[in-house]
Amino acid sequence: MVDAPVLHLFLRVGVSALLGAGAWYDWRARRVPNTLVLVLFLGGLLNLVLRTAVLPNASWSVLSSTLLGALLSTGLGFLCWLPWWWIGMLGAGDVKFFAASAAWIGAALTWRATLLAALLGGVLSAAMVWHRAAHRPVAVLALPAAPDLRSSETVVAAGSVPYAIPMAMALALAVWLPQFLYLL
Repeated sequence: MVDAPVLHLFLRVGVSALLGAGAWYDWRARRVPNTLVLVLFLGGLLNLVLRTAVLPNASWSVLSSTLLGALLSTGLGFLCWLPWWWIGMLGAGDVKFFAASAAWIGAALTWRATLLAALLGGVLSAAMVWHRAAHRPVAVLALPAAPDLRSSETVVAAGSVPYAIPMAMALALAVWLPQFLYLL
């Protein structure tokens, strides 16, 4: 049988790698793949099953309540970011990424991680606006070229913010140092 602290460490490293992959992919392509979202969600459920299995008095009722909690956390994570998708400020991949990751942290940390991700996202947005303004030519008279709609390459929108980065940072903090989020 696997020692519980070793298992917990292994699972936290695994979810951190998945969060990092989501942030990296969003930075490069401004999208989060559905496969990664599915792996995050199923990994969160597996995390609960494995962590419940190592409890001394684990039973079906304990497991079912923790799985229900994971589903509720996922729903809460989805609902927290859904309005921002509706008004066009977030991509659907970002919303799904956060919701699937919420299965790992529970409802109490989900809304706290949402607040921290929103704060970090505002800082990232401001930094990107400042960077673009600082590196923009003073006067631009030429119109940009029309995009080739026949191209199959992913086009990164000029003004888009890779919101999976601040989300991944807040979620990683919830996984590694949850007590910090309880200060919010």
